[in-house]
Amino acid sequence: MVIDAVINKYSFHLPLYRQSVILERESGLHLSRATLNGWMMRVGEMLTPIVKSNGSGTFSGNYIQADETPVAVQMHDGRGKNHQAYLWQYGRPGGSTIFEFRLGRDREGPKQFLGNFEGILQSDGYAAYNQVGGPKIVYAACGHMLAGNLSMQ
Repeated sequence: MVIDAVINKYSFHLPLYRQSVILERESGLHLSRATLNGWMMRVGEMLTPIVKSNGSGTFSGNYIQADETPVAVQMHDGRGKNHQAYLWQYGRPGGSTIFEFRLGRDREGPKQFLGNFEGILQSDGYAAYNQVGGPKIVYAACGHMLAGNLSMQ
């Protein structure tokens, strides 16, 4: 049931409250949205070592591509509107890709993720990527180099 709930949520975009209603209607089993949410959190915790392992592969080279994509998130603070959050993507061509969820689009996300990375960081030139990484980082945008005279092999 846990795996089914995860697949329904993330592959079929079926919200947990709908899953709860469907489950009760079709099987008579009542599971609250809080229970289903707890399952999602626990699965996420269990996957953390895999994500960390994939993340270390991202830093094994000297070239990372980064981008951020807006995603609407339901907030339960009474506003009745979705909050615009972001999925930040970090990866290497032919290598692993890591997605990091953040509620905002500020510099803190890439700053924490990239740490002291000292290679080529290719992005769309969004200002949040400026002044992140180590002192030898080279910023590249839209396929051309912004700093240094580099040849990529």
